[in-house]
Amino acid sequence: GFKGSASVARDATMEWRLAVTVVDVQPNGNLVVEGRHTVTVDNQERVMVVTGIVRPLDVTTDNVVLSENVANASVRLIGDGPDTRTTERGVVGQIVHFIIDNLWPF
Repeated sequence: GFKGSASVARDATMEWRLAVTVVDVQPNGNLVVEGRHTVTVDNQERVMVVTGIVRPLDVTTDNVVLSENVANASVRLIGDGPDTRTTERGVVGQIVHFIIDNLWPF
């Protein structure tokens, strides 16, 4: 018979600054924001779309908001290429794939 085992441990950090636009103001004054950034994953150009809700209190005098202060944050990769047409990954899969391909040092 065959007997085997394996384990993989990964730790990665992603940090970037992204300009966003206020796309709506909620009745309570909170800001609905959206930002787009083009990234290359697997030699295919994709658009990273970040959306969320921000309290005006959390916007600094430099117009910066930390990600921990963005409610209902969503990060999506949108693209069209051979891999994208063949297999659509979920959001978590896209983020993990992006980290491994672009930021993982090994």
